[in-house]
Amino acid sequence: MESRTLLLILGLNFSLLGNLEARDCPWGFIAKGRTLCVDIDECKEWDSNPPCGSNAACYNTQGSFYCQCIPGFISTTTFQFTALTGECKDLDECQGKLQVCTSNAICLNTIGSFNCQCKPGFRFSAYAGHCEDINECSDSNSYECHVISYCTNTMILFYVSCVNVIMCIYIFM
Repeated sequence: MESRTLLLILGLNFSLLGNLEARDCPWGFIAKGRTLCVDIDECKEWDSNPPCGSNAACYNTQGSFYCQCIPGFISTTTFQFTALTGECKDLDECQGKLQVCTSNAICLNTIGSFNCQCKPGFRFSAYAGHCEDINECSDSNSYECHVISYCTNTMILFYVSCVNVIMCIYIFM
């Protein structure tokens, strides 16, 4: 009886295997049914780590995929690449030929972007949209002179001339 059971189990296994036909699909495709190969979306296959890395966008194609760096990053190889052929590094916008900040501002690179900071003696004017000279003469806290004084504002610095028994000149930066 044991041999009959074994033969029955083996026959059942061969019967099931006979119904399974393995479809040979090219790279980047998976078998669906007996005659159909469908594209694998490599961009969605990965659980937590995207195939292109965190600084690139993944684009699925028929049988493959490619990566492109997101804004603020630049490819170490070509514009379109795969995870095996390239990666994205920070683009230093401050080192480019184009001036990204307005005059009287300093460019500060950040990972994936940049910031503009007004130079000393200037402040950002939201109304004008750029850095403007600070008029220290109109700000009474900018200088101290307990007698009659004259203030002359210039770009970046200002001069205060105090009139008293002795003439004194202060130059502030």
